[in-house]
Amino acid sequence: MELYRGMRNKSELTQMKKKLNSYNVIHYNEDVSELAIKLVLDYRLSRDLTIPDAIIAAMSDVYQLPLVTYNVKDAKFIPHITLHPSREHTRFAAPMAVWPPFFPI
Repeated sequence: MELYRGMRNKSELTQMKKKLNSYNVIHYNEDVSELAIKLVLDYRLSRDLTIPDAIIAAMSDVYQLPLVTYNVKDAKFIPHITLHPSREHTRFAAPMAVWPPFFPI
């Protein structure tokens, strides 16, 4: 959802849909929801953790997948996730994405 939200026109949306077709989608579930709530309660005030970043971090933890991110500082304090700094930053890179080859939407 976050990636679709960032598209400025139909052309960008079409490109994003094509890019995402090469990924398996993992879904938000009750375990992710509970952990995301815990992360927000634990880190909202001290680290300014946003709800989207909490959800993505929770998905990484619940699904036991490494987290590839351009914004390492936004997640380095979260326990139980393995961070990998992204080498590429483009308009189509999410602030946080799970790889390989899963992508939380």
